[in-house]
Amino acid sequence: MEKALKNEGAALAKKINGNYRFVVDDGNWVLDLKGASPSLRIGDKDSPVDVTLRVSDADFVQIVTGKLNSQQAFMKGKLKIKGNMGMAMKLESILKLARTKAKL
Repeated sequence: MEKALKNEGAALAKKINGNYRFVVDDGNWVLDLKGASPSLRIGDKDSPVDVTLRVSDADFVQIVTGKLNSQQAFMKGKLKIKGNMGMAMKLESILKLARTKAKL
């Protein structure tokens, strides 16, 4: 994800214009795609976000590697979403870019 942000972050932020919180088991990450300096912050539990995504570690790995589609994970109850559903719908395009850059 960090490689994708470095190379495509500004364009992605312009397209998405939002913040995501990922709660994976006991970990917290905020993907900030607002403004000119997109970032991924680890352990950020307090910043306001547009959408929070809660998932188990095992399911998150499946989603990130493309073995489980994020929309399918939501429909199966494996991915919990709180907040802006429109922003949540953009998640798969973000992950697709990250997979391409990371060659997952």
